[in-house]
This record gives sequence, C-alpha cells and structure tokens, in this order.
Amino acid sequence: MTKSPFNAIGLALLAAALVFAAGCRGRDGNKGKKVSSRRSSRDRNRDVLRKGQLPRDIRQDVAALLKDLASGDMVKSWRAESELARRGAEVLPSVRLMFGSTSPEARAAACRLCYRCRDVKALPAMIDLLSDESRMVRVEAGVSLSGMTGQDFDFRPDALQADRERAVERWQNWYVKTYGAPVRNNNRRR
Repeated sequence: MTKSPFNAIGLALLAAALVFAAGCRGRDGNKGKKVSSRRSSRDRNRDVLRKGQLPRDIRQDVAALLKDLASGDMVKSWRAESELARRGAEVLPSVRLMFGSTSPEARAAACRLCYRCRDVKALPAMIDLLSDESRMVRVEAGVSLSGMTGQDFDFRPDALQADRERAVERWQNWYVKTYGAPVRNNNRRR
C-alpha cells in the first residue's frame, strides 16, 4: 500500500505545529501547569481599569494602530486590524472614527472590526457606508450589517445607483423602526 505525498506533508505539518505549540507553552515538568514569564499588556490594562484609572499608553497605542490601519500599507493595516480586534470593545469608540477616514481600506476595516465586536452603535455609520464611492467599502458594510442584524433588504453593492439608494432607504427605515432614531449622515472624510 502506497502513501500519498499529501498524507506525508500533512503529518509533517502537524508534527511541526505540535513542536511549535509545545515550545511556546513552557510547561513545568512536575506539575503540568503553564509557566507565565510575563503578564500581557492587556492583563495589565485590565488591572488598571479595574482601579478606575485609564491606562497611560492606551491612547497613543490606539492612535498608532489607527494610523497604521489607514496607511495604505496592507501589512501594517492587517496587523493593526488584528491588534485592534484583540483589544475588543475598549477601542470601539476610536474605531468608529475610522468610518470618516479618507482611506477606503480603513473604512472597510472599521466595518469588519465593528462586526467582530457586534457594535450596535456603529449601525448608522455602516448604513451610511452602503452609499460609499468605494465598492470595497460597500461590500464590507453590507456584509457586516447583514451579519449583525440578520437583514438584507436586497442591497447589492454592484447594483445601479438608484437600486442601491432604495436599499439604503429600506435599511434606514428598518433602523428607525427598530431603534427609534433616524440615521444621521456621519460619513465625513478626515
């Protein structure tokens, strides 16, 4: 019986992943517990927030991440988006500022981040972004809205302008019925 080369490659990758995971964990041989050499910055920030203080470095860090998100450099943008997603709800007010960015990549990333954190406060801005000039932003806003709300309203990012406007109007009417507040135009570019 011959083994497929794919099985050999798969087994080699699995073995490498196990060796890597074992090396990263740093287990104590006697008790089998994790050995933590350093506390993460997230844990330190949580402790500071529990004491009622703001972390000193959070604003500078978030500002630098938002700058990288809007830089146009895909590697920096991807890393910044990953770090912002890891930080979660604590950075959402800052992430919502990116809806007004001049960078379409940053606007699209803001939609993805708000979707990941299920940020209901971002719904009006994402409804606004359905009318964005960038197809990428319209796609991300539509997918994020549908994922968060379970609604669709026949919005298609590639449809004719008039069809998109009617779908946006349906989204706005739904928002008013659901949340009782009109959707404001917060789509100012920075």
